[in-house]
Amino acid sequence: MSMIPSIFFPEKINFPKMLRVTRKLNTPVLDNIEKTIRDEIKDGLSKISIKAGGKIAVAVGSRGIGNLPKIVGIVISELKEKGLNPFIVPAMGSHGGATAEGQREILKHYGITEENMSVPIKASMEVVKIGNTSKGMPVYFDKIAFESDGIIPINRVKKHTDFTGPIESGLCKMLAIGLGKEMGAINIHRVGPSNLAKTIPETAQIIINKTPILFGVAIIENSNHQIAKIKVVLASDFITEETKLLEFANSLLPKVPVDTDLLIVDEMGKEISGAGMDPNVIGRVFINGDKEPNKPKIFRVVVLDVTALSNGNVSGLGVADFTTKHLIDKIDFQVFYTNELVSGSTETAKIPMALATDRDAIAAGLNSCWMISAEKARVMRIKNTMILDEFYISEALRNDIEKLPDTISIGTPRTMRFNKDGYICNDW
Repeated sequence: MSMIPSIFFPEKINFPKMLRVTRKLNTPVLDNIEKTIRDEIKDGLSKISIKAGGKIAVAVGSRGIGNLPKIVGIVISELKEKGLNPFIVPAMGSHGGATAEGQREILKHYGITEENMSVPIKASMEVVKIGNTSKGMPVYFDKIAFESDGIIPINRVKKHTDFTGPIESGLCKMLAIGLGKEMGAINIHRVGPSNLAKTIPETAQIIINKTPILFGVAIIENSNHQIAKIKVVLASDFITEETKLLEFANSLLPKVPVDTDLLIVDEMGKEISGAGMDPNVIGRVFINGDKEPNKPKIFRVVVLDVTALSNGNVSGLGVADFTTKHLIDKIDFQVFYTNELVSGSTETAKIPMALATDRDAIAAGLNSCWMISAEKARVMRIKNTMILDEFYISEALRNDIEKLPDTISIGTPRTMRFNKDGYICNDW
């Protein structure tokens, strides 16, 4: 990938002028995170029986949850105040290259360290088999957590990127896949996306029955990556309560609001979405057997970069049509391919055409939009699939955006700007 030529000549491309758009989305924000967590943890502890001095495994995953170090720190503080001995276990399946050190490193990137949390982090890929599903699939679980006196998973509840069901990504998934480590993740993903909606809750229920799960800390974020709700859910209520929490989370999920010829995504990232670019936002799943969303309809997708917190994992890159050399150069193929092979969704691991610069990649996207000139193309540029209250549109989309009830303002047309190296100027 070191010698990608500049194929397109930008002076021959009439890049469309772009207009800045701001919208008012449904973005409730939790006012007092600390008080809410402390009250919820106290209430949860009052409803369970746990001996003084008990060793409590606090399960933390690999998703970029807002205020995660603060949330984990408060949970640990409340457990200590109760006379318990908490420690942290990574609950992230095969992430981090399916190694204990790799998973410890991911936690470090999110600000979760032994020094910051004042508790041990016990990272291991060793598992125990605790049962079988109704289909005979073995259920595996983190050995260190299994041998503790109590387990408290902390996770965000949100729509999954690969399937739809009453329970998708959240506490149950963390039990079944996150704490199943590599072995558990491999087995569950082998059932295929269409069967995950049944397999994850069934596996989670077996884990609840066979392990010392105390309660979970469920987090819901708004579209601005802010905490909208935090709720402690008793182990016996995981299935019923997570269904309700998912409904609330789905009500906050924005989508690209109009059909486009070309979508430019400035950055993808594992902390943004497990799929790098949320398929529910851009309307592209690209997984065999999965139904594609009806909306939005996007003809071409260009992704320009990947976040540092992704640690070289570009899971989901295959939904794009074009990308850049500087994104490809950041890939850690061991981490990336491990994640994709374990997930079983290898279609989205395919690498799209990689162009030398942002300018070339966008030019390629415009050139490949059928039956329309570049300057008249319906183009949208977003920072990432989590931020949809601010974006840029080409003039061809103005009428559609003006009709949206949540549009606040539309700016004046500006020429799309690139620096001397072909990187798009950061106008955010």
